[in-house]
Amino acid sequence: MANTFKVITKAGVTSADVIYTVAGSTTTIILGLILGNTTSGAITGTVTLGTDTANRAGAKHQQM
Repeated sequence: MANTFKVITKAGVTSADVIYTVAGSTTTIILGLILGNTTSGAITGTVTLGTDTANRAGAKHQQM
């Protein structure tokens, strides 16, 4: 199975937004994530990762 590396960027996000959704029958591994503050003041950023391992064989284990 070949690996396909992607760079996903989105500028000007000011509220909750979906940046990437994994295609069906696909596994995605996030190797890195960078958030940047382009304003002069302090901000709070929240990253949410969702998972659906209901159909996966074996033990369900998640480490973050």
